[in-house]
Amino acid sequence: MLTQLEIMGRFMKTCFLILLFSIVVFILPSPVYSQGLTVVSRFVEGDIPLTVDLSIWQKVNPIVIPLSSQIVAHPMASLLPAGKSLVREITVRSINNGKVIAFLLEWEDATDNSSPEGIDTFRDAAALQFPVRTSARSEDTPYFAMGEKGRMVNIWQWRSDARVRGTPPVEDLMAEGFGTLTYQTSQDVRGIGLWLEGRWEVVLLRMMRTLDENDVEFENKGLFPIAFAVWNGANKERDGQKSISTWHSLRIE
Repeated sequence: MLTQLEIMGRFMKTCFLILLFSIVVFILPSPVYSQGLTVVSRFVEGDIPLTVDLSIWQKVNPIVIPLSSQIVAHPMASLLPAGKSLVREITVRSINNGKVIAFLLEWEDATDNSSPEGIDTFRDAAALQFPVRTSARSEDTPYFAMGEKGRMVNIWQWRSDARVRGTPPVEDLMAEGFGTLTYQTSQDVRGIGLWLEGRWEVVLLRMMRTLDENDVEFENKGLFPIAFAVWNGANKERDGQKSISTWHSLRIE
């Protein structure tokens, strides 16, 4: 039979564990949510120009996607100057006209790092990721972090330093896991970005269907997995040191 002293000791230990758990939950950075959100690509009539200054964007309901530091593979975001990646959410809109699909990405960033100078400065960037092959079965979806062998992902990466590098602002890429990122022979994605008053606005645009077998192919009324990544150059973020999301859904009207 427990004595009063033993009972009190167990009670104090339980209280301490509850307090410790509460503190850990409070101080940890926001995790990537496990439940998926849905980005709706609204159908619009007419051409879709490559510009962030488009009145139609204001008629499309935005969806806010939570982001977390990449801690799956090296180099991890925990090694960054801030001890983590900085961007914690990205606002997404999408439109399509049945032939072309476009995405407007917006996120807070205090500095414009589009003109990095020297080996220790880095550019801002953002990316969309899609499975190349889609399936109705969730277990067939590639790993959200760069895909996996035999389950390729198509990545559209916008880079803010394109003007300095003298290259197109978007790279059309593919991967089957960490360390396999490959530049596609056919570059089918276009993009443009604008930084204004502490906020990036980036538009990515592509034909819904291409002739490249390594591209995701969009269909009207389709549902597709989609994931996001953002790099903050001021925090020296590059390569795997970034903010990421898990898979969410893209529904095309």
